[in-house]
This record gives sequence, C-alpha cells and structure tokens, in this order.
Amino acid sequence: MKKMAFGLTAVALASTLAFMQAPSTAHAGAGSWDFKWSGVAAVGDVYTNFDYPVHVINSGGGDFKVKVTGNTMPNDTLYVALYETDDGGNTGRLIDSKPLYGGTGDVIFSGLSNYVDGTNNYAEIVVKMKKSGSGVASVSAEFYD
Repeated sequence: MKKMAFGLTAVALASTLAFMQAPSTAHAGAGSWDFKWSGVAAVGDVYTNFDYPVHVINSGGGDFKVKVTGNTMPNDTLYVALYETDDGGNTGRLIDSKPLYGGTGDVIFSGLSNYVDGTNNYAEIVVKMKKSGSGVASVSAEFYD
C-alpha cells in the first residue's frame, strides 16, 4: 500500500508541475512575450506591408518580436522592417530593418519605447518585409510585444 500511495503522490506532483509550466495566452507582463497577431503574406523584392489592408499593432514599447514560421523561398534572405505610424499605417517612420537568414526564425527589435506617443500611450507598429532574389514568397509570421 505504501508503494501505491507513493506512486499516486508522485503522479499528482508531476501533473501539478506540468500544469504550472504550461504556457499562458494571457497578458504575460514585462519580461515576457505577449502574442499580438499572426498572418500570411506574399513577399517580393520591394518592401511591402505584411498585411493588406494595413494591420497596425499597438506596442507598449520595449522589445518587439517577429517570428517567421513559414517561408516558401527559404534560400532567399528575408528583410523585416518596423515602421511607427500615426495615420493608420499609410506612411510611417522607419524604426529599423533587419535581415533573417535561413527562411524561418525570430527577429527582435529593441528600443520601441522611444516611439510610444499619443493619447493611447502606444507605438503604432506596421511590419513590412521584402526578400532577396526574384519571385514572390509566401511568408507566415507571428508578432509579439
């Protein structure tokens, strides 16, 4: 009976630990990534808004992550650019542009707190992408603040 009770206690403890380590989709707070949006876009050799009509993402500042999860032309270099816009995404100020080699992965931008403005206290972010080489790639990505 002691062996059975010990076994049940170990299973209960392991289940509790696994539940506590499960990822949360709720607001993660400072120091953690909050999921903002995801989508798929056709990306060519000129900077194009990741989504049409333009999808503006409100960022509280700090760091911003673009996670490229799929790319039909992984041998081409992908360039990810962040713009801050205050007019619905039609124009904007370039924050930074970074290359992504190997088709998929994370691109992290820092210093977005410098772009937080307006009455809503957010930086309004638009993601644009282009790629090296000719042709058009289908790129899927997730965005985190």
